[in-house]
Formats: sequence, C-alpha cells, structure tokens
Amino acid sequence: MTLQLPGNARMAVAIGADFDAHCLWKGVFDRTSPSYLSRGEFGAEVGVARLLDLFRRYEVKATLPAAIRRIAEALARAGQ
Repeated sequence: MTLQLPGNARMAVAIGADFDAHCLWKGVFDRTSPSYLSRGEFGAEVGVARLLDLFRRYEVKATLPAAIRRIAEALARAGQ
C-alpha cells in the first residue's frame, strides 16, 4: 500500500513536542529548589513560544489533542 500525500508530496514529517514543566522536577525527581524549577519554567514560558513562532514562520500545520484544545478554549472564554 502506497501512502498518498497531498500535492504529490514525497515526504511527510511528524514533529512531537513534549514538556512537563514543573511536574517533572517536583514529582518525578522530588527537586523543588529554584534552580530545578526554573528549568521547567523555561520550557513553558520560553520554549513553547519559540515553537509556536517557528510553526507560524514556516507555515507548519500543527494539531493539538482534543483535551488540550478544550482546555485552551475554556481558558480563552474565561479571559485567561
């Protein structure tokens, strides 16, 4: 079975981004010092914005799991 891609494309790429922010350091490693917590904060505060900027700049079509999309929509409705 041959994969048929849109526009006669010859290649498809999947990019996955995963970050656990504070929960990784607090929960898994039981590290609560400012040094460790700042690592999780960087990913949430800086890394995500950089990824979104790259996706926008290079017109990468990105999807979110339905649960995350519902959370974002609820926060937007609440003005957050």
